[in-house]
Amino acid sequence: MEKQKCVLIVEDNPSDQVVASARVEAEGYMPVVANDGYEAIDKFEEFEIALFMIDLQMPRMGGIELIRRIRRVSSYSETPIMVFSARKDSSDVRLAMQAGACEYLLKPMDGMVFQEKFKRIVGRAEDWTEYEIDPESLASKAKLGVDIKVTHINEIGLRVVCGKEFKVDDVMSVSSLIFGEEVSEVQVRVTAVKKLDELFEVKGNFIGINEPIRKNIRFLCREIYRQEQAKKNED
Repeated sequence: MEKQKCVLIVEDNPSDQVVASARVEAEGYMPVVANDGYEAIDKFEEFEIALFMIDLQMPRMGGIELIRRIRRVSSYSETPIMVFSARKDSSDVRLAMQAGACEYLLKPMDGMVFQEKFKRIVGRAEDWTEYEIDPESLASKAKLGVDIKVTHINEIGLRVVCGKEFKVDDVMSVSSLIFGEEVSEVQVRVTAVKKLDELFEVKGNFIGINEPIRKNIRFLCREIYRQEQAKKNED
């Protein structure tokens, strides 16, 4: 008998289980819930798992340890893992990525962001409109250990030009006034790299950014859009 493809949701909070299950069902997949890491391991053989959604703070076995154990199972060594957690410190994001996660979503779960990340993970991604940033504006300035130039942005990610070469799936720590003066840095997973003479154009998706940061990005995108429309009307 063929196993049904499912998304294994590993979460001990009942309300978060309900929200995550509803999001998964909306994407046409069957949600399967495990209350902790040990219960999740028991379900490995029972279902064909297309994606793991894992909370970090759970009884008996934490999320990081579960991710490491999943990666040691040959049949799941490449299966995508999405962390969804209330822990927003950049060190938590880095630790999850190093353990083997491919996405990090903050609670409460943003439905639109989850949908985009889910579709990208399972190969059904749709392009989001990118907004071009004025190269002379403060918004274009950022740091990645060294000064870089942010050229395009949307709610999902950004494009930068820098002198450092990255590989796809590398995680960058980017600091910029775009995200707010109180934000030291955000994590960005590299999705594409293009050589530009002596520089590199690097495209990536945000990992684990919270709603205040996303609000700042939306405000910038709206302002760029407003300026573009005003310029078109003048022409």
